[in-house]
Amino acid sequence: MTGVRVYIATTEGPAMVQRIAEEDPDVQSLVCVDGGIEKLPISRGYHAFVARGTGIIERLYGHPAYRVDVDRAVDEGDSWQLPLLIAHHLGHRGRLCGSDTDPGTVLWATGTVNADCAVGRVNAVLDKLEAARPLFRACRDAGVPVILAVPPDNAADIPEDLSAIDLDPETTTVLRPGRATPADLDHGLSLDPPNSDGKDGEADTEGDPPGSDHPPRPRRRRWWPWGAAAALVVLAGAGAWAGRDVPRFYTLAREGDLRALETALQQRDGLCPGCRVARYYLDRRRLAPGAVRPRALETRPPEGGTCLRADAAMEGLREISRAPEDGTIPPTPADRLCGLAYRFTYRGDTPARVLIAARWGDGERRLQATLAPGESRTFRVADAGERVRPATYRFTVLATPYPDADLAAWRDAGDAPLAERAERLGLTLRRVEHHIEGAETRFR
Repeated sequence: MTGVRVYIATTEGPAMVQRIAEEDPDVQSLVCVDGGIEKLPISRGYHAFVARGTGIIERLYGHPAYRVDVDRAVDEGDSWQLPLLIAHHLGHRGRLCGSDTDPGTVLWATGTVNADCAVGRVNAVLDKLEAARPLFRACRDAGVPVILAVPPDNAADIPEDLSAIDLDPETTTVLRPGRATPADLDHGLSLDPPNSDGKDGEADTEGDPPGSDHPPRPRRRRWWPWGAAAALVVLAGAGAWAGRDVPRFYTLAREGDLRALETALQQRDGLCPGCRVARYYLDRRRLAPGAVRPRALETRPPEGGTCLRADAAMEGLREISRAPEDGTIPPTPADRLCGLAYRFTYRGDTPARVLIAARWGDGERRLQATLAPGESRTFRVADAGERVRPATYRFTVLATPYPDADLAAWRDAGDAPLAERAERLGLTLRRVEHHIEGAETRFR
């Protein structure tokens, strides 16, 4: 293997590792852009990743402080850990290719690494792959081999047909490291064990002349067993992602233009292979069924009290029940029920757009909002001093990871069954039902 250029996968495009330089042991490790003097926000995490007490780089490679330069900002998260660990390892073996020389191989990686060198799952791999397609095309056109390194738990995010993301299947290796110790990296990257000076042994192929008979690296090395292979069956026969329609589908999804996206998929259903790949992308980004958690809340008067406004302030709301998996909240008696509300809490990891539509008797309300993780919205269907009549309260909850989506406009625009439409666009749909039974409260 000749020099390897390492790219950190980000949703804004891959960031090239330009160089890794040892620093004075008394300074903190840092990450900068293009030799600049301002530290990137990930520098604090990188310093901890290097330091012997908290991290692994010093423990594995012996030096306590480094400076990394990249060609674009990497602002947040921990998915830079695997690519930077690989870059350190390549640098230690004398194989890291910076920005001043042409690479023999390009390595694109994403993943977290803990103190035991275990590689962990990351988010948004599909977005990172999409953002890297210009790099992949350039490598394909120049005949430069590419290595993709992702955590085992993200293996299903890599399409079986690598040409679908503008890669040459004949020159692309997919690695799925469960651990990233130096021995693991030597094996996965086809590096020979180091000599006493830390560099590769003589069996190395670096410097082989053009036309060398040295056997090439296997195209799809099975570095670690891949238990998630079945998840990729959905891509069989999906056709080329690079079809002319797919970039438009991807843009519509990210911009939250669900009406246009739905129309485009309907018009071209069965006519373009990109539609199937687009649906795979939408399904992979779908929020979990329990991402929005509903709870029923009530206000009742104290023993011997009444439902006068002073006795039943809505601040006294208490939880009746959480909605079970089937969405049916156990019935609640209407007698002495002075106030009723429903609280919906978002339990996802990234912001989401949520639409909550409620119907009961002749009443109807809607609420649409972008919720941060852990954020809630409360539906008050009967404030203190209002009658809580026997009725069945039905809620339809729609959620999507695209924060700019107008779910209300999309819901009103279609004629097909809502569940079918939501499934097509990768939206999370949940229905909740709560019956208030018996005689209604009478106010005095």
